[in-house]
Amino acid sequence: TASSSGPRWSQVVCRPHLLEYFGTYSSTYKRARTNSHYLLQRINLNMVKGTFLGYLLCLLATCAAPLATKPWGPVPPAFQPLVEEAARNAIDEMGVRQLFNEAAIFSRVVSSSYLRAEPGGSPHYFIIMDVDRGGETALVSVETYKEGGEWKLVLPVPGKNRKETAPETLTSLTDDWMEIPTSHSLVLEAAPEAERLLVTFIFQAAASPPSLVRVLHAETRTRDMAVEMTYLVESEAASKQEAEDASAAILSLQQTLVEKLSTKEAALEEAELQNSDPSAIISALDSEIAALNAQLSTQQTKQERSQAAQAQAAEALKLLQLQVTASQNEVAAGAATVPGARSYLLLLAMFKEGGVSAVTFKRLILMYKDSSGTWKLTHQEPFAV
Repeated sequence: TASSSGPRWSQVVCRPHLLEYFGTYSSTYKRARTNSHYLLQRINLNMVKGTFLGYLLCLLATCAAPLATKPWGPVPPAFQPLVEEAARNAIDEMGVRQLFNEAAIFSRVVSSSYLRAEPGGSPHYFIIMDVDRGGETALVSVETYKEGGEWKLVLPVPGKNRKETAPETLTSLTDDWMEIPTSHSLVLEAAPEAERLLVTFIFQAAASPPSLVRVLHAETRTRDMAVEMTYLVESEAASKQEAEDASAAILSLQQTLVEKLSTKEAALEEAELQNSDPSAIISALDSEIAALNAQLSTQQTKQERSQAAQAQAAEALKLLQLQVTASQNEVAAGAATVPGARSYLLLLAMFKEGGVSAVTFKRLILMYKDSSGTWKLTHQEPFAV
């Protein structure tokens, strides 16, 4: 997401995040935290350097209409002073945590959005800002909120909303990430597992596998299966209704098509009896018939897609119900709950490779801790802001 001008912008950092699942249940995203900056969430534009096209795409995303009933909106005037404070703090914190590869100095807020606080919570701000990085102006985006009097960061990076379990792939817009300290027990537990999984599955070809230096930033979110269940029920119902509407439209179009074909046949017969030229009326009828066939094809495609979406949601509901039942059985049996079970953890970690002249690099790692306490690697990618 971006806006405003400047020929010196050499780096555009967008919020890429949504389109992987966009199109499936597009009319049922009722619970999503959405704003224009989320429209790019699954498009990897966060490192578009020096391109007018990347800047233009980000600008268009800023102007896009919100897609959900819980939208981000303009920051209230009373909160405007907080926005610059939050922006300055975010850049300072990102510098302290070594998220930048060079010195970064806050210049100005370009645009900002606001999400009202949940009961007992804090408002979230999504801020686009100009940042001086080594003498060049870059556009940087960040989500931030206050907790316990301190500003917290949520990084708008691609890939962080990948899913581990099948039902979740249909509930991708209900993710609420919260920052946690790198000293948190969940981070301390997961970090060595992240290193092991990366060495085993990603860096296995390296002669000297990279080693973890430290975790620079961490975020977490816990699955809420009740919310997932509600969302999938709504999705299935909406898809069923769409399929029924398409079916009714198909029936109506077929009836109209039969009438037009009968009219055409009658017109030809009448012209033959009267030895007249029916070309004008036949041409008009052919145009109407072609238009009806096109509408019929559209509705048939819509019906097929809605039926497929309904079946997909129904299957996901079955899988989710099995997970819910397993969780309930664990509680009923008095089984000890695994701390942090069914949680996602986002780690931004620094690694080093090589001997004497070691080279460091950053990796974004998404992990999932299942109900048994096993850590799984869901996604990983190089990181650069």
